[in-house]
Amino acid sequence: MKFAKLSIVGKLGIACCRRHIRILSIETKHRSEPVRAYENKGTHVHLEHARKPTAIKRIMAQTEQQKMQLIQDLEIEMMADMYNRLTSACHKKCIPPVYSDAEIAKGEAVCLDRCVAKFLDIHERIGKKLGQLSMQDEELLKKK
Repeated sequence: MKFAKLSIVGKLGIACCRRHIRILSIETKHRSEPVRAYENKGTHVHLEHARKPTAIKRIMAQTEQQKMQLIQDLEIEMMADMYNRLTSACHKKCIPPVYSDAEIAKGEAVCLDRCVAKFLDIHERIGKKLGQLSMQDEELLKKK
């Protein structure tokens, strides 16, 4: 499983890729707030972790060490989010809501293995495609 390299992007915050900006507020207490999306120069920007408008200013005011720690924390949070989505999707698909046995049956285990493999494969493909699109966007911006 590969994740896009995180980097600090201007005054926008932390980017997981060139198309998606993610910002984490240090003072965040609630992780279940809805996703907010904005348009920025034709690029769709997800501000999933921003809880306050001052989050951007706080990130930019931090030292390099604090920024690196914030980036690491954000990457861990993104990995945990992906794991939670994977677990939820594959559990709904492969495990019946009424358990007949305490252990996972062979058919359920096979279904889970396939589901996880497909989920991770699609996640990697989408990451590669977004990377290609962002490279094309960069090339177009350089030409202008």
